[in-house]
Amino acid sequence: MIESSLSGEEIEREIRDIWRGLFGVDVGPDDNFFDLGGDSLKVVDVVAAARKRGIGFRSSAVFRNPTPALLAASLTRSDAA
Repeated sequence: MIESSLSGEEIEREIRDIWRGLFGVDVGPDDNFFDLGGDSLKVVDVVAAARKRGIGFRSSAVFRNPTPALLAASLTRSDAA
């Protein structure tokens, strides 16, 4: 599920920015959320921060798509379907 008018590239950029703030490191498109130190509690923070930016998705999306590129692509596909 996605609630956003942003492009896939913009969504990826927003996700990377959210993760950068959460982990305090630069985040690339293929960096794995869990390898960076993410856990189920941090997923909740990511979903909340994304919603504040107008990007809505369930926490399960992060578990299925643990990189910014995969997550953005999955959200864009969901929007197109």
